[in-house]
Amino acid sequence: MLTVVKNQLKVMFLSIKYNIIRQMVNKKSFLFSVLLMFISNASFLVQWVVILSVTNDVSLSMKQILLVWGFAAVSFGYSQVLFAGSNNIPNYIINGKLDAYLVQPKNALLSVITSNTSASAVGDVLYGYVVTLIAIPSIKTFIFTTIFGLLGAIIYTAFIVILYSLIFFSINFKELSVTLARIPTSFATYPETIFSGAIKVMLYTIFPLGFIVYLPIKFMLQNNVLILGIVLLFAIFITLIAFIIFNIGLKRYSSTNLMGARV
Repeated sequence: MLTVVKNQLKVMFLSIKYNIIRQMVNKKSFLFSVLLMFISNASFLVQWVVILSVTNDVSLSMKQILLVWGFAAVSFGYSQVLFAGSNNIPNYIINGKLDAYLVQPKNALLSVITSNTSASAVGDVLYGYVVTLIAIPSIKTFIFTTIFGLLGAIIYTAFIVILYSLIFFSINFKELSVTLARIPTSFATYPETIFSGAIKVMLYTIFPLGFIVYLPIKFMLQNNVLILGIVLLFAIFITLIAFIIFNIGLKRYSSTNLMGARV
């Protein structure tokens, strides 16, 4: 069992490695995409500088805003660098294009989610590290930004896999799944203190933004190791749920018999 898992992970990491190398073939285009994403993120942060200059809300601080942007950028960035293939799940299911992945010598879901990478997302990751290190400059910040960033990427990827797997059961779920998948990224750049009631509950349950951004921030500010354990356990839990739902849905998959090579 352990050998199988080890082999699956080895193939997965090789797939990610070659995807990134392929994106870097045209170095100028790659660096330009990274730079544009970095600048784009920085420009949005300016709005918070303006807001904080005119607000009297003591619950908001520049350090908090920087950490929100940092953990959000690193987590969502890593998800697109490592698992960008997950974005194609709706198209593969609806058009019957999973065949090429079903015949590969590794888990079908791992094959799909590691089939692509986003060059511009590297800019998100770099930007995230920069702003978290500005907020709390230390080696500890770098280490835990990496740990929580990778866990956040796994959680978000599992979340969208669960949503997109619903399309196996009905094509009518496509628009709803795609819309719901965008909600965490829409809320991710806002501090937790501005939310309350039902919305705050949803950000820790239906939409796992609390585990991707808000709990990591609390860890950095409170040094509570229990928070790291909670995020890790949730990442394992939601990943298992994603694999289970995807595999159940796969039994309802209708092939088009198009055995095209994976691109």
